[in-house]
Amino acid sequence: MFSPGSRASALSANPLPPLSRGRFLMMPSEVGGYAGIKILTLCPDNADRELPTIQGGYLLHDAETLSPLAMIDGTALTAVRTPAVSALGVDLLAEREARELLVFGTGPQALQHVHAIAAVRQISRNASWVT
Repeated sequence: MFSPGSRASALSANPLPPLSRGRFLMMPSEVGGYAGIKILTLCPDNADRELPTIQGGYLLHDAETLSPLAMIDGTALTAVRTPAVSALGVDLLAEREARELLVFGTGPQALQHVHAIAAVRQISRNASWVT
């Protein structure tokens, strides 16, 4: 979690034996009165099935009682959070006059990064790279 005062444990990755078709990625964190864990699945074979390689959810809890408060789609959360952190970095570090954006990559996060950066900078030109 990108937040002053937040406490996050290290990412843990656990394979799914015995078939080892993929793994679980778990990211617990706590900030203020809230504790949560993002649980993602990583299944490389899903690309052949035309399914997302990474899927998952985020469980939000009350930090004191650990009572569940919400369950959020992990992929949707990542599609918002990661570009938002990138936009914060651009806002804090990029020249104010910067108007060009180049995004390497494709997929949901690429487009979300364009939208997030456009929220902090007026983009006059963007280029995309497709392989």
